[in-house]
Amino acid sequence: MTTPEPTTPALTRAELQDLLDDASYDAYRYGDRIAFVREQCDAHDRVGGPLTTAMVRAWLDYTGCAHAESLPTPSQMQARIRELEAELAQLHAERNGQ
Repeated sequence: MTTPEPTTPALTRAELQDLLDDASYDAYRYGDRIAFVREQCDAHDRVGGPLTTAMVRAWLDYTGCAHAESLPTPSQMQARIRELEAELAQLHAERNGQ
């Protein structure tokens, strides 16, 4: 029994590592955003009072956070995923001579 050849050539190790590095870094930054919201919820619990969805949305957007500019919003994360998918598709197309 023979193994069929893949229809799309595999990425080189370096190409795959670059894509994984980008995705890992973006995931780390997104995780940082969630950790920030958790910290804000803990701080709010200590102070008390009503917690609104607007407050949580502001925390997700890092409103007033010193490093807000360096962190991706959820829509930016989705856009980055689409960019990585497009880059991967382009690599495959180039390898297939398209």
